Amino acid sequence: MSEGINPSINNEPALTLQEVDNWVKENSSKIIDSGLEKEIAIEKLSAQMNRCKGTGKEVSNQDEVVRDCSEHTLDDFNQKVGAQIELDSRLANFIFNEIISKGYKIIITSGFRCPEHNHFSQVFDDSGKTKKDSLHSKAEAVDFIVLNNQGLPLTYQENKDFEKVLESQKEYIIPQDKLNKLHEQNPYISTNIKIQFFITSYKPEEGRDPDNNHDWSYMHLDFRTISTNYLLDKQQNNDAGLV
Repeated sequence: MSEGINPSINNEPALTLQEVDNWVKENSSKIIDSGLEKEIAIEKLSAQMNRCKGTGKEVSNQDEVVRDCSEHTLDDFNQKVGAQIELDSRLANFIFNEIISKGYKIIITSGFRCPEHNHFSQVFDDSGKTKKDSLHSKAEAVDFIVLNNQGLPLTYQENKDFEKVLESQKEYIIPQDKLNKLHEQNPYISTNIKIQFFITSYKPEEGRDPDNNHDWSYMHLDFRTISTNYLLDKQQNNDAGLV
C-alpha cells in the first residue's frame, strides 16, 4: 500500500498509515462490527448514541463565553430536567441491518446532544452546519464513521457511493399513495419524498462540531422524512438545513 491513503480523492488529505493506525487503535473500544450478535450490537450502538459527549471546555463567542457540559447519558439528562426524550430506535436497527451486517464496522461519533452541548457545538462549528433545533438534541439523529474490512475509514467519495446503495433499498421506499394521503392530512409534507430516511456524508473539512473534530469523512442519519412535526417546523422556519 502507498504512503498515503487515497491521497488525491476529492482533495482529501494524504494521511499516513501510522496516522490511520494510531487513530483506529485509540478508538478501538468504540468499534462495532458484524462479529457481534444483532441484539448485543444494537445495545452497544444505542448506548453510544445515548451519550452526550460534552467536553467541559469553554469557547468564546463575541462577548459571550460558552461552556460545554460534561459527558453524560440521555437518562442523566432526563432525570435532571424531568424530560422524557427517547432515542429513535430506528437508527441503531438501520445501522446494523444495512451497514454492519454487510461487513462494515462503525464508530458512533455523535448521538444525543443536550441543549448545553448543542449550543456549545453551534459556537464551536463556525460552518453553520450545527443548528439550534438539531435533531441530535431530540435523540433523533446520529453521526458515524464507516470503516472497511481493513479497518480504514471510508473516504468522502466512498461514503457518497454508499449513500446511493442505501437509498436504493426497496423496503425503505415510501409508496406514492401513502405520501399522497399524508400530504392530504398535512400539506407541508412533500409528495416528492422517496425514502423513509435521510442520510448524507460530510467531507473531512466540513461539519466540524466538537463530536466530529477528527480528520475523516463521516455520515449523518435521521428519519426526518416521515416526521410530520419536523416537516411542519421546517416549513415554518424556512430552514432546510436542520441536522
